[in-house]
Amino acid sequence: MDNLRQLKADFYKYPEIYNSVTFINFVLFTIFCLSSTGTKSESVWWEEEWGLSYDTTVQKYHNYIMDTLKPWTWLCHSFMMNNFLSMSYAMILVHCLGHPIAATIGSKNLWQYVLLTSVFSGILMQAGQFGYYSLYHQNKISPTEKQFGPWDVCTALFLMNYYLYHVNPISFLLSFNGWLKYACLVGQLCICYFDWQPTVAGLGVGYLLCQFHPALRVKNFIK
Repeated sequence: MDNLRQLKADFYKYPEIYNSVTFINFVLFTIFCLSSTGTKSESVWWEEEWGLSYDTTVQKYHNYIMDTLKPWTWLCHSFMMNNFLSMSYAMILVHCLGHPIAATIGSKNLWQYVLLTSVFSGILMQAGQFGYYSLYHQNKISPTEKQFGPWDVCTALFLMNYYLYHVNPISFLLSFNGWLKYACLVGQLCICYFDWQPTVAGLGVGYLLCQFHPALRVKNFIK
């Protein structure tokens, strides 16, 4: 009990440590460890259960919604990574973008922004896959590749950062020093090429939230 009371006291005493941004990175790092350091079957389970896709091969199953749509992946896909470099880059972005945003809009609004972006971008990506493979290409089988990673959330944070502080993503990435600048630029190019779906979805959802959500509209925070 003493340890719990001390932890509670530290929570209020050190807000620079115990805050929403740090907790998001804590979740990202924990899920990375769980999904990448076990056996192959465990890593496959994480990818199958947390990765986002519209699998046309399981429509014959009894529970269509749970087997095909997997609605929990609308949220979970943004917190699942199994690559160390991707995880490191994502944590850098969340840390450097999230802290100034949280200082302006508050931790509660930041959480709301992140979670809404994750859920609605997940729905948007799955709807796009449904339209492509079920409506226009019915003779094709949807790929088994899963979409996962916080790139929709990171893109939305880039957008919010631009609205609040007028710093575009290129200028932000160029603000790093030495090899980290090169690594971030190359990493972002790879993400835009290989993970364009969550990038586009996060940009669209982030824009709608920044413009129309009552609690998240940027004009509420710009004086």
